[in-house]
Amino acid sequence: MMTRCWPLVLLIATGLAQAHGDEVHDATPAALNQPVAARAEAHSELFELVAVADGQTLRLYLDAFASNAPVAQAHIEVETGQWKGQASADGADRYAVRAPWLSQPGRYPLLLTIQAGEQADLQETTLHLAAPAQTLPVANTSSAWLSLSTAGLVLAGIAGLAWHGRRTTRRGS
Repeated sequence: MMTRCWPLVLLIATGLAQAHGDEVHDATPAALNQPVAARAEAHSELFELVAVADGQTLRLYLDAFASNAPVAQAHIEVETGQWKGQASADGADRYAVRAPWLSQPGRYPLLLTIQAGEQADLQETTLHLAAPAQTLPVANTSSAWLSLSTAGLVLAGIAGLAWHGRRTTRRGS
């Protein structure tokens, strides 16, 4: 009797031995679900500047290049094409300037004029604003196929055991 149960036990055990969850290990990593703000950076021997698009505001983070310390009370002028704006202090050692052109995707070469105390610098960088990405739902069918194939194997095993049991009882009679 125990010999007849081993195929059934093995079929059930293979169904239970599936991977953890719906995780597919051979697929490419999923794209980030959150939009990442467009940013540009520029540096020289004096300053390091990072520009981050935030809606229609361009946020500027200015550090001393040698020490990486934030630079306070700087005057920063930003130019791109025909547009020019003066950044103002926006809290803890960061600056902001309203830039309506940030709502349009494209490549924007930025010319930044920086003056902090006795130091002055001119930096260039390019801000790339991508068009908003459309996210499409991705169906995960691997768990459905795994469940169906496991159920099919279990049913085939039960049918095989029933057929084998019928065959051996006929021989015994």
